Amino acid sequence: MPSLSRDRACGGGSVIDCSNADVAALLGSKAIIVSGGGVGRAIDEIMLNKALFDICKVPVLGVIINKVLPDKLEKIKSIVGKGLDRKGIRLLGVIPEMDLLSAPTVEQIRERLDLKVFSGEENLRTRVYDAIVAAMEPYNMIGHLRDGALVITSGDRWITCWWPCLRICCSREGGQGGGPHIDRRIDA
Repeated sequence: MPSLSRDRACGGGSVIDCSNADVAALLGSKAIIVSGGGVGRAIDEIMLNKALFDICKVPVLGVIINKVLPDKLEKIKSIVGKGLDRKGIRLLGVIPEMDLLSAPTVEQIRERLDLKVFSGEENLRTRVYDAIVAAMEPYNMIGHLRDGALVITSGDRWITCWWPCLRICCSREGGQGGGPHIDRRIDA
């Protein structure tokens, strides 16, 4: 089974002398490089990653370009495909940026983490675009709150600190759209 190396990640782990390319070599694995959308930067990152795989004698099966803007899909596929072909690298696919792939629903997070829903079942299909670890005082957190953010906080601070903070923020934002939806809370 091939290992996957995301863009800029092939050298990841080098600080402890064990890059992703080193791990693939130790496992006797082949690699597929996954790079972000774009043209010049994507090809540059792919070539840097490929060079490290080559040094470690890890065969690269090809490249997948990920998170491409849907209206640029065919253009990126054509240009990057030709650029990689000139370098002897196979373009395996181009994946468009989609909410379905990059923003899980609250329900998907609940299922994956085996969490219990206390309220707000009607909001389980809401997409989560950001996660915020609320390891600070509530008054410092208000500026970070936005619609689509999953707020993670310890259970012992929820009622005493966060509930009043979120109620203030919700009333300031009109309780709809721009502010957090406190009824989406999920506890483990």
